[in-house]
Amino acid sequence: MTLADLMKFIYDVDSHQIVGAPGWFTNERYDITAKAEGEGQPNEEQLKVMLRKLLADRFQLAAHKDQKELGVYTLVVAKRGLKISKNESKSATNGIIFRGPGSVLLNNETMDDLCRILQSAAVDRPVVNQTGLTDKYEFSLVWTPDQLLTATTTNTNALAPGEKADAPPDIYTAIQQQLGLKLEGTRMRIEVLVIDKLEKLSDN
Repeated sequence: MTLADLMKFIYDVDSHQIVGAPGWFTNERYDITAKAEGEGQPNEEQLKVMLRKLLADRFQLAAHKDQKELGVYTLVVAKRGLKISKNESKSATNGIIFRGPGSVLLNNETMDDLCRILQSAAVDRPVVNQTGLTDKYEFSLVWTPDQLLTATTTNTNALAPGEKADAPPDIYTAIQQQLGLKLEGTRMRIEVLVIDKLEKLSDN
């Protein structure tokens, strides 16, 4: 992984929200092998804490939060209303399951969780939750990723436009049709992560 990808996961930010990174930040790739202290498997939040400590120790990472105006997508409820159901009490386990490119299942998740998924796996800018919805929901979302929509026929494994009549729509259409939500492009001040110090990995 690159440090850019790693920090997007650790801090739940889009690449545009990381400010002051050196050029090698998005190019050099690393393998990480680590073992958690204690028994059991760390959950996602515990894993993020471990990785933050690792970056501070091995890359001397120091950063602070600030505000900056950026191009974003806001997630809002579409005019025709919400099309997904609140999570039932019988299904209390949280879960985000990717079933391949352009297919994800969410169970007992919030609109903030959906925004994080969209900005990490579907769109090219931060996604801000402005739905006003605070409940947890269960739903699936299926779309055709942009790289497949724009693929040429020289790639025999790609899904070119019009190649498959029953192909899912793009992410913007899929969100409206399947969820009753909408992505709207705008600019606003949002939180960013400013890198104060970051050094290349030492050999030891």
